[in-house]
Amino acid sequence: MEFDEIVKQQATHKLHHVTKGGVGKNLPDLSCQTYYPTKDIIKHERFDRFWGLIEQMDLSVEAYSEQTIYAFNKLTELSFEKGKPHNASLVIRIRAILSTMEYAEKLKVDVISATYQIRIMLKKSKLLVTEHTDQQLLEEVAAANKDREAKKRSSSPTQYFRNVFKRRDLIASDTSSLMAADLSIKRSRSQYQVLSLQKQPFKTSDLSQHPIKNLQSTINVLTDPEDNNLTDTEDASDNSQ
Repeated sequence: MEFDEIVKQQATHKLHHVTKGGVGKNLPDLSCQTYYPTKDIIKHERFDRFWGLIEQMDLSVEAYSEQTIYAFNKLTELSFEKGKPHNASLVIRIRAILSTMEYAEKLKVDVISATYQIRIMLKKSKLLVTEHTDQQLLEEVAAANKDREAKKRSSSPTQYFRNVFKRRDLIASDTSSLMAADLSIKRSRSQYQVLSLQKQPFKTSDLSQHPIKNLQSTINVLTDPEDNNLTDTEDASDNSQ
């Protein structure tokens, strides 16, 4: 959901409160402090610093709710130890946090940019545990965002044509693969038709004339002992996990 949609929902929800239910449609608002008060809610130890940084990042935020605290608590479950948490999970949880904040009517940033800046802040500080000061973090976020915007402006035409050529090559590759597969199917069908028209005589064997003696020893010979040992080892490993 984009910020403008969130702001519209928040405005409609506030109107619902003002008119005491007089508005025909009450859109849900996760930032509503009436429905989601923050009093007596247990915060993560780093939430207050996180919120202080958010307020300084010029994201047009004005307040948070109980849902914001809950969403931040869920975000802290991600591992930042290696400095590279799973980006998809991180982005999803940042967007969940953004959807719970109250915003000013005139926004200065979009959801993608806000998500990117918060992601940089969290990854640089490994969820606010490094020795970065707030000012250092804000400067690194601003520098990273500036580089991102510059790359978007400078590489847009080049990247556009590059993507066009990539799609063209991909289509050509897929087309050639389909043609090769179609040719292979036709050859197989032709071979099958030839074989089906030919009558291949064969002689059946009377198994009763060749009784199998000592069946268990034959099975033991055909079964590789090393395969059995490997299977047992894998089973033991699976059971121990």
